[in-house]
Amino acid sequence: MKYNPILSPAILNLFRRTLIAAAMLTGSIAFAGEKARLPSPILSAYGGYHLLNSDLDTVIRDWLDPMSEAGFNTVDLKIQPWRMDLSDERQYESLRALAEACRERNLALILYVYPINRFGERDPEEDAHTVPFVTEAGRVVEDRYSLIHWEPWEIMLDGAFQLAGVSAELGIPAVRIDLERTVNRAPSYDDVIWARFAAEHDVDPDTERTGRKAELEGRNLLERYEEWFFGQYREIAARFQERMLEKNPNLTLGLMPARLQDRFMAPWVEVMGTPELPAIMDTWDMYQGTGFTPRIVERREAFLEANPNILYVPWFAPNQFHPGQITHQAFHAAMMADGYSLWVLSMFTPGQDRAYLQLPHGYEPDDYWAAFGEANSMIREALETGSPRPEEIEFVEVDRLAPAIDLSEVRIPDLVPAGSGEGEPEWMRLRNYQVVYLWAEAGEPIRYELRHRIRNRLIQYYLLDPDGNELHNEIILPGGRQDLTIPAPRTGLHAFVVSSGTEAGAIYDLRFPNTRHLGVATDQPPLHYAYPFSSDQTYYVARSGGNSPASIRVRMGPRQVGRIVVNGEHEAVGETGDVIEVAIPADREVHEVRFRPPEEPWENRYTADFRVTLHGAVERLLFKNPEQRLRARE
Repeated sequence: MKYNPILSPAILNLFRRTLIAAAMLTGSIAFAGEKARLPSPILSAYGGYHLLNSDLDTVIRDWLDPMSEAGFNTVDLKIQPWRMDLSDERQYESLRALAEACRERNLALILYVYPINRFGERDPEEDAHTVPFVTEAGRVVEDRYSLIHWEPWEIMLDGAFQLAGVSAELGIPAVRIDLERTVNRAPSYDDVIWARFAAEHDVDPDTERTGRKAELEGRNLLERYEEWFFGQYREIAARFQERMLEKNPNLTLGLMPARLQDRFMAPWVEVMGTPELPAIMDTWDMYQGTGFTPRIVERREAFLEANPNILYVPWFAPNQFHPGQITHQAFHAAMMADGYSLWVLSMFTPGQDRAYLQLPHGYEPDDYWAAFGEANSMIREALETGSPRPEEIEFVEVDRLAPAIDLSEVRIPDLVPAGSGEGEPEWMRLRNYQVVYLWAEAGEPIRYELRHRIRNRLIQYYLLDPDGNELHNEIILPGGRQDLTIPAPRTGLHAFVVSSGTEAGAIYDLRFPNTRHLGVATDQPPLHYAYPFSSDQTYYVARSGGNSPASIRVRMGPRQVGRIVVNGEHEAVGETGDVIEVAIPADREVHEVRFRPPEEPWENRYTADFRVTLHGAVERLLFKNPEQRLRARE
């Protein structure tokens, strides 16, 4: 398809605005002794830099020199250690040398920091002056901050304040914060915030912690409380910006990842930035391998409507594209948004052994550097001459390397824990598209382990909060592994959505070591996998009440044969195309289901794919542990 300038006047306006700003593109980066400014559009790449451990010569060789040669104008680097101390001469000198190396290559240096300890954990003794988080049930979580108060931010963002303090003297134009994994995004019911709400609303300030949510529900004020609560973050964001600009009035600020639909993130998006110093909003709209689409233009407009003082910069991962697709993606992002940033420079580090950071088979870093060089040259030509215009460049749909996941199709049901929660976490061997629902309390760590097992196909996954907002997204290359922990932002049912394709996709193992209640959805309908041929896969199903009929049905895939056994006695056997069915008795609540090969091998047949659906009075989930099941809320 092509963009139509007649149908898309907003796109032309964005293009003209970019042209006006283009005077800053070349030879305009100011450094020490001057006001450091950002180029426009931002043509950047992201990586990590440890002030005590990273080798600057290696960073120059592998990252900065190739970026300069490829026509980038900016580099985004996340600075560690988390508890940095720039009064330490070694750390300061490391940062100064880094800034100097960037200046010599005409790369504007943007710095990032995590909050201290990444997730914002609270030390009950050291941080005794701060307010701990209180759950909706009234439980005080001593090792988590109540983030609605300023004091923890002053502690957690100390690194950002230090960087702002030296930014002017080192010629650093921007400092951004990464709030991706910050904990306790749920409303806190602590004494201090409750007293503030009570003073403004008709509620009893002396209500016990355990009864506060019930008090709000009884007075139909729960939605109002949550709206008021998250609105308080505007004060936090405004105070952060004020503190940073006190240290350097010419400093550009920014946020990653910027999401308008996230109630925790939205106030930061709405407040940060000024007309003179628009804040950089890093969005992950291209990060799922979709490439640049008209929808991203619409999202940028939504951000500008919420806050006109922002720069909208989409990120994307190069290994989700063949090099030949990079030119179009980078060009459109730069010309129709406010630039782009690639994640992550580690992909271009020789000897990279982390599979999810490896480039697609058959390609080398130089192939991608050349592709970005072509894109950046094309962007410069367009800005300098007015041609080509973005609406004249055909939009090339991406030949996706990673399977697509449509989050609009994911529904998070109203389920709650059942059973004692006891038992060891178990691996699940799965295939193709799956949705796993899991229960987590606010602030609890959600840890997941994903292992790419068989077939040369990519795997993509999302972790979603109870509102369906994205907490994390990643793409795993063949042979890759992921072991990650994300704190639950609020209490409730979360969803882990994973896909290796819709047919004959990769096989993967999945486990949630910290989760005590979870189930695999069967109403997608998904494709469950039993492998190898000689082994069983055991799950459990739970009836949903009464004596009404219930059953499990399995459809066999091509050239396959298998059987299902319920409670060790009721079974059915089938082959290619068969739909085999076994009744789920009403004699007890939980029933064992085994997916098995036939007792005797069938010639030219194997046991692999089981397309599972559940019918009648039974929860539409498969459980690995009967004590860790979920049920519909009564």
